[in-house]
Amino acid sequence: MVIGLDGRDLEAPSVCDFCSDPDPLWSYPCPDFPLFSFGMVGKSTITPGYSSVGPWLACAPCSFFIDAHMWNELREHAVRTYTGRYPGLVGTIAASMIKVSHYGFREAVADDVIKEPWEDT
Repeated sequence: MVIGLDGRDLEAPSVCDFCSDPDPLWSYPCPDFPLFSFGMVGKSTITPGYSSVGPWLACAPCSFFIDAHMWNELREHAVRTYTGRYPGLVGTIAASMIKVSHYGFREAVADDVIKEPWEDT
């Protein structure tokens, strides 16, 4: 879940939070953390007012990479899937956005990656 500047939940369809696949199967509990943006000078900065709140959903391929701690492969899969789903997004921009958001997740869960089955309610 993403919280906006006004503190409200930004409603979004239930998709894989890693690659946007429309069929998430797993939920990864995760502490809340601020979202980052990729600046013009190539440095990650906190995006004011935006946070990742609650668990992250994952599809089967992303779950495989997460469980195996294959972070580079997860990013490569997510970039391919995301840019295929949203062809107007330039690959390098997508890769930068995905890299910093995945890094936030990875830092928030550290080595304590736990997953639970997920069902859309």
